[in-house]
Amino acid sequence: MTSLRVAAKATEGEVRFLVHTVPKNYAGASGSSPPVDADIYLSNMPFMDRTTTGSSFYYKNFLPRIISPLNIVQTMFEPGRSGGLVRPNGGSITISNSDGAFDFLLDYSWDKKPFDLYMLRGLSATDTFGSHFKVFSGLTTGISADLDTIDILVKDRLHALEKDFPPNVYAGTGGTEGSANLKGERKPKVFGKVFNIEPVLVDETNNIYQVNDGAVTSIDRVAQAGQTLSSSSDYTTDLSNGRFTLASDPTGVITADVTNNITSGGQTNGAGVIILELLTTFAGLSTAGNIEVLASSFNNAAQNAYEHGDYFRKKTSIIDAVNSFASSCGGLVFASNEGSLQMKIPAFPTANPNTVTADAITDNEIIQIEVLPTRRISGVNAIVRYKKNHRVLSENELHASAYDRDFLTREF
Repeated sequence: MTSLRVAAKATEGEVRFLVHTVPKNYAGASGSSPPVDADIYLSNMPFMDRTTTGSSFYYKNFLPRIISPLNIVQTMFEPGRSGGLVRPNGGSITISNSDGAFDFLLDYSWDKKPFDLYMLRGLSATDTFGSHFKVFSGLTTGISADLDTIDILVKDRLHALEKDFPPNVYAGTGGTEGSANLKGERKPKVFGKVFNIEPVLVDETNNIYQVNDGAVTSIDRVAQAGQTLSSSSDYTTDLSNGRFTLASDPTGVITADVTNNITSGGQTNGAGVIILELLTTFAGLSTAGNIEVLASSFNNAAQNAYEHGDYFRKKTSIIDAVNSFASSCGGLVFASNEGSLQMKIPAFPTANPNTVTADAITDNEIIQIEVLPTRRISGVNAIVRYKKNHRVLSENELHASAYDRDFLTREF
């Protein structure tokens, strides 16, 4: 076979599936002895791979235990949208275990551990592991068993984004860690440029406010009841820690305009580069080798044509934060079958469809066709909103000299 696409579309010839997964083995683990990776090799038929490394040889013995190599569903869009995040959908790999030989798998840790599925159609005696095509790369989520089988539960790599965000919380020990009332509350995060956010009062005694857990590019405005305060006499800034300090006790609602520039590949504050920051810095994914994240799909001009910004003060998840930026530009963030997270923004075709070469879709590819009800969406009534006001103020909260009453009393 010359490609995965050709192999998958072919209907003749026996098919071999290989699975490689790496759970953690905690047996004997302690403070000085961390858990070890346990390489598990499985197949739907006997297969031994002999690989040369320098002058030595080692063997991968894929044990013939697979009953169902992978059963997983992926959706292209958020429900009711033409963009957003392609949510991770669960699936499973089923292996036989009626003899109990694989009971030891139940003692391993399977949360967010990597797995890869390979296939080859049309087998020969000279096949090697390298002859197989990678069909899917994802993460395990757990394991379940009955008397005859074991199911290794899996999701695609978007599962790595199912983490709490913002990640850090106030200790509630006083000073800039906040009083006991703030204990366990999330430290805020700013991306891009945001307007009229309500910062966290972390030190009531000294009137210290925090706009971001970490450095910011600038604090562009501090306002009290909508009235702009003077940076020379009313407050001082600590940009390296994302804080400012009022010179006197507040007499109204304190808000701020803040910029925290996110830059990558020559692009600044676009949806793509902000999402890339979330994936790498906060989800801990790597751009090395394009295995976990395809950086070039996030930091190019098309994905960053417009400036974005958002303020996160309450607990959410990385996956929801990514979705907020992707949806705002009509983009899609998805995990490819090979496992790398990527971003696309659908666009109108630039060529006559008749000149575009595409593979025919036949009964071999179609599993089910469902006709959905027609929904009329009128472009005339589309609403485009910009410059979100993060803290809407009522007329009673506004000072007589508020800088923009119309903006401050509406969300957009």
